[in-house]
Amino acid sequence: MKYLLRLIHYLRPYKGQLLLAWVCVLVAGAFVMISPLAIRYAIDFGLKPIEEAYQTSGGETRHRLVGLDGNERLLIFAGLGVILFAVGRGIAAFGQQFLGESIGQRVAYDIRNDIYNNLQRLSYAYHDKVESGQVMSRATQDVEAIRMFINMGALR
Repeated sequence: MKYLLRLIHYLRPYKGQLLLAWVCVLVAGAFVMISPLAIRYAIDFGLKPIEEAYQTSGGETRHRLVGLDGNERLLIFAGLGVILFAVGRGIAAFGQQFLGESIGQRVAYDIRNDIYNNLQRLSYAYHDKVESGQVMSRATQDVEAIRMFINMGALR
């Protein structure tokens, strides 16, 4: 939990962008959920089945579908609505991805600078004792994991 609180400290300067990214997530989700409703509306009200009655050999009356009588105008509007919803979802998903990556890169930059400043303050004895490749590898992997968490975990 303390690590998440430290991460929030790094996210605080970007709270406006973070809020906008979460709005993009919600808008993209809304477009995904609304699109099937437009299709349902088009099918329910735009297409009317034409049925024909016939009798079976047992004397039972049945109906069969022989065609569709549609409201072309409604179908066109519903089709355009589905296309607009897809475009809206794409724009919102792009905003989510762009802002998430931007925030992740900026937070990673801030963390890298703090790590560098901390390493500069350490004594010469520490640098003689610890292998520099191990420090670099650990810092690089940890910062990359944080960046991926912000982009993939916090904004999806």
